[in-house]
Amino acid sequence: QEKRVQKIETRQEKRSEKIEVRQDRKEERVEARQEKRETVKEAIQAKRGEMKAKREERKEELKTKLEKFKDQKKAQIVKNIDEKITQVNATRTTKMAENLDKMNSILAKLEERLNTLSGQGKDVTLAKEALAAAKTAISTAQGAVSSQTGKDYSVSTSSETTAKSDIASTRNTLNTDLKSTHETVVVARQAVAKAISAAKASLEAGSSNEK
Repeated sequence: QEKRVQKIETRQEKRSEKIEVRQDRKEERVEARQEKRETVKEAIQAKRGEMKAKREERKEELKTKLEKFKDQKKAQIVKNIDEKITQVNATRTTKMAENLDKMNSILAKLEERLNTLSGQGKDVTLAKEALAAAKTAISTAQGAVSSQTGKDYSVSTSSETTAKSDIASTRNTLNTDLKSTHETVVVARQAVAKAISAAKASLEAGSSNEK
């Protein structure tokens, strides 16, 4: 009877140790994700700071040129458009960064679910491969967004006669760059969707094997 009790206690101790190990690993993963999130945010903020410094210089240059315009109404229009273009880039990159942050949160929950299934002896190999691919896609997109955040789109115009074409050129450059950056976010979103589908398939396969 005493040996039986000892065996039960030993099993309980081992089970408790396993639970503690899993909990420690989970906490480490959470800390690592938080660290990475903060690193990405800091990189974006640093890029914005650099862009702001450049922007101030270019703003003064534009102001000097606009003061020479005979038509000050046109000068004011150029100034307003210049500010609007800069704001468009800031708004769009902020939105993309937020979307990528949400994708990372989804992957974090998905990873915990896969780890649980793996601990239960279920085959989650394909799902984990899809998860790793999604993480890579998100990281690539975050790099693109960070780079886009630091770009300056101040209107550079040499005279009243070229102001209209200069503005059009700046707008075209912005739109092209934003489209390119957004494409990396789309790729990341698709990779996350594949990871979710792969995880669902692993869960369904595991349920079928239990029947």
